[in-house]
Amino acid sequence: MTTPSVFDAAAREKEVTLTTYGRKTGKPNKVTIWITTDGEKLFVRSGKGFRRDWPQNLMARGEAELRVGGQTVKVKPRHVTDPEEAFRQAVEGVRAADGRRAGDLRADTGLAAAYSR
Repeated sequence: MTTPSVFDAAAREKEVTLTTYGRKTGKPNKVTIWITTDGEKLFVRSGKGFRRDWPQNLMARGEAELRVGGQTVKVKPRHVTDPEEAFRQAVEGVRAADGRRAGDLRADTGLAAAYSR
């Protein structure tokens, strides 16, 4: 069961903390990232795609912890490969973060993070 306040916080906050665990070491790694939501899913993105460690760790382990709105929730990844879905989420995320126009963006893939209590 999801808690609406997590989605409300994700809609309000520009940045959140995601804790992933090393795919080789198992050690926790924290990263501050942008977040957006459609009210049903949480979306996070890596500016360098899967060239960064945290998306690889997230996908390899299949779960992480997201700190949003004063709460820490468990999340499970879903690789967003549909360019239209990825672009829509990138547009909303950047607008929420700094007001850039959609034309300033290029989005190919992203990550959706789902969670349950």
